[in-house]
Amino acid sequence: MLITAPSPAFNSPPSVNHYWLGSGWNRYVSKRGVEFKRALALSAKASNITPTEKQVCLSVVWHKKDNRRRDIDNILKPILDALNGIAYFDDSQVSELFVKKEQGAQESLEITIKEIQ
Repeated sequence: MLITAPSPAFNSPPSVNHYWLGSGWNRYVSKRGVEFKRALALSAKASNITPTEKQVCLSVVWHKKDNRRRDIDNILKPILDALNGIAYFDDSQVSELFVKKEQGAQESLEITIKEIQ
């Protein structure tokens, strides 16, 4: 199952530092986080993805167009959360995870999900 989309909200995932807002015990998903989750959900549904009960391998390739330093692991939580109930029932089903960050002419995000037998 491959998910790609031209939506700017989908192509540029928020880092975990901008995904959660609030302080102390009062934490909530930011507006940008909500928009990203919605865009990713729409792209996944357009790809006819349905939730699986099996363990999955998730592969993420993030093409970024600028030279800003960003930690690759900070984009994972928004992606994993957005796919809950869409590609799998819970992100605890992700048993394998591959992430790659590349320079590109434009921002894009490719997500491949494979069931593990």
